[in-house]
Amino acid sequence: MKPITDEEQRRIFSKNLAYFLSINEMQQKDLAKILDVQPSTVSNWIKQTSMPPVSTIQKIADYFRIGKSDLVDEKLEDDPTIDVKILTDTRLLEMIKMYYSLSVSDREIIEKLIISLYDKTQK
Repeated sequence: MKPITDEEQRRIFSKNLAYFLSINEMQQKDLAKILDVQPSTVSNWIKQTSMPPVSTIQKIADYFRIGKSDLVDEKLEDDPTIDVKILTDTRLLEMIKMYYSLSVSDREIIEKLIISLYDKTQK
């Protein structure tokens, strides 16, 4: 597997952070206040000009009740039209909020259920 470039890592992080800000109806300045950083720092993360340190990535993950990998791994679709569909579907966004309010073990159960149902449709 080809190593990921710094530029690609910033792109992935930016996309994922913007997604979690969106589904939590937060602005960059809100996150900056929570993390005790300047709003321009969060803006630079979104603009892909810098990356936060690992400790800050963990603080963000803890705040959103997600795994660090949800911020640093490619999880969203590369097709921007898919992301737009996700971000404009209010029912789906409500379900995603509910999902992230669950415990990690409950989320794992939901993930297994979805994968099982999806696998059945692919047969």
